[in-house]
Amino acid sequence: MITNMIDEKLLQFVKLQVENGVSRDLVVDVLLQNGWRITDINNAYSEVSRMMTPKDVSLPLTPITPKSDEQLNQNSLTPKQSKQGSSIFIKIIVFLIILIFVAGLGLFVYLKFYGGNIFELVGNIPILKDFLNN
Repeated sequence: MITNMIDEKLLQFVKLQVENGVSRDLVVDVLLQNGWRITDINNAYSEVSRMMTPKDVSLPLTPITPKSDEQLNQNSLTPKQSKQGSSIFIKIIVFLIILIFVAGLGLFVYLKFYGGNIFELVGNIPILKDFLNN
């Protein structure tokens, strides 16, 4: 086993740094500056890696299929915030279409069933009154 050849202090130091998420390059640089040999450092990392991997895998691994390029691009290019923004935009557009439809239907009913005249209706709007008189 490699453990016998690795200094216990070095092994514990490397293990602590790995557990705390410190980058390997930074740890290697610090250890080299403090007189450790690169082979000892690499052996310590190998042992820590071996110690931290699961020892007994009783269930067979089931392969997963990778996502297609389209799915990967779709996930990275459409964050939730933009989906929410487009959802609000769609709701506003639908509301405006319904509003225009209801106003048009009301105008149709007024003109068709109540004998209204479009020029009388538009003529009562002050801005259009001057336009129609010219």
